[in-house]
Amino acid sequence: MSFLLDPWVDRTLSSSDMNMLHGDSQLVIVAGSDTTSATLVCALHELTKLPDGIPQLRSEMESLLQAGKPISNQNLHSLAFLNGVINETLRLYPPAGMLPRLTPPEGLDIGGTHIPGNTTVICPFYSLGRSEAIYVRPEEFCPQRWYEYPETVKEKSAFAPFSTGEFVSRFANIVT
Repeated sequence: MSFLLDPWVDRTLSSSDMNMLHGDSQLVIVAGSDTTSATLVCALHELTKLPDGIPQLRSEMESLLQAGKPISNQNLHSLAFLNGVINETLRLYPPAGMLPRLTPPEGLDIGGTHIPGNTTVICPFYSLGRSEAIYVRPEEFCPQRWYEYPETVKEKSAFAPFSTGEFVSRFANIVT
């Protein structure tokens, strides 16, 4: 939570500042817990439909533990199947259905089409995750597409469940 508190060090907080800090704190806790619980439910649902899903995940986790390695972000990132399950779950069940953004005042070009300035554009993550233009067999839950079959991801830049660029979530690197 230091990223919320650091800007306020050596400052006297007004009641308005306290309200903002309180609201931001609640947002961090609620946004993270709601999306995490929903994502876990979806991951478990999909894993139960894979014949070897749970045993494969268990085996991968046990190999980490048997090697005596701590359960850290760095070590968890090395577990291919686990990360495939996380990415597939986020692809098919994105925590944010869409993220609206406002174009800059001068407008911008997207794929050869000019979008006027101060126009709201929306990125529909749910639709992108199920697009045949982006994924081979997009309706299929296939954790291996992220490490064993990368050719099934036709457009890697389309996968951004926590947004991208300057708007990316501060917590995205913890999960993905």
